[in-house]
Amino acid sequence: MSQPEFNVEVASIDQHGDPGFVHYRGAFYTSRSAGQFALTQAAAPADTYELDTVSVVIDAVGEGTSRRVMSSSSAAPASLPPN
Repeated sequence: MSQPEFNVEVASIDQHGDPGFVHYRGAFYTSRSAGQFALTQAAAPADTYELDTVSVVIDAVGEGTSRRVMSSSSAAPASLPPN
């Protein structure tokens, strides 16, 4: 069986603006499942600990190489303009 191709970590941001405590970690075979996990799990610490910002790291692993994508984003949902 092949190895998972995407690793995801969701962490809080420390006082220096760097990723801190890792709340959730997972390994996935598809980018879609990795992305869905990242989105849903990023909301959990934001809501539970009332964080304004969380860090999501998606590490694409394949053929012995690694590409890391880091994102720190506001946990607040974007508001829609009025109709």
